[in-house]
Amino acid sequence: MLDHLCGHRENRDNPVTSENGLSVSYNAANDVQSEVHLHHQCASEWSQRLNVSAPNGAVAVSENNIRERHVRILIADDIPTILQLVKNILNAHPGFEVVGEARDGDHAVALAEALKPDVVVLNVTMPRMSGFEAARRIRSRFPDCAIVILSSHKDDQFIAEARKAGAKGYIEKSDADEQLVRAIESAVKGQEFFVVE
Repeated sequence: MLDHLCGHRENRDNPVTSENGLSVSYNAANDVQSEVHLHHQCASEWSQRLNVSAPNGAVAVSENNIRERHVRILIADDIPTILQLVKNILNAHPGFEVVGEARDGDHAVALAEALKPDVVVLNVTMPRMSGFEAARRIRSRFPDCAIVILSSHKDDQFIAEARKAGAKGYIEKSDADEQLVRAIESAVKGQEFFVVE
């Protein structure tokens, strides 16, 4: 399970976990469902200070442990059929949510800034900006974002370049259906997953 920043006090040294916190769901403006994670000691104060419009005029605070959050994923590939294939693989996994699709490296960087995903899956060779350069830029702006490279190249030079760019994973496109989920699961835990045969 991923840790979360407390919505009341965004303290990176004390993230909210299932042991010390809870999940708060509420209807914000225009009936948009929102969720925030809070430490137990912050929930009462936060709900009193929050001004949201809910059907009963109150904040619905669930005292259960935090629900496991979906891993938010941005995917980037210049080939539409590959992009759709990767999206289908990831959407079939109940813990993943594809939040954006980019057709080139430049677009991937822009979407990463806008969407702040947990993971970005990048093709290496894309127009306007390579996957490696996009990885470097994303990692420099969002160091907690995990990068997984999905490539048809399998030589050592590409793998070394992926590591230098800050990627946590590197897999061949031909292995995507078997290895991509495992690579992402490893990457969000801060572990490396490099599979090229």
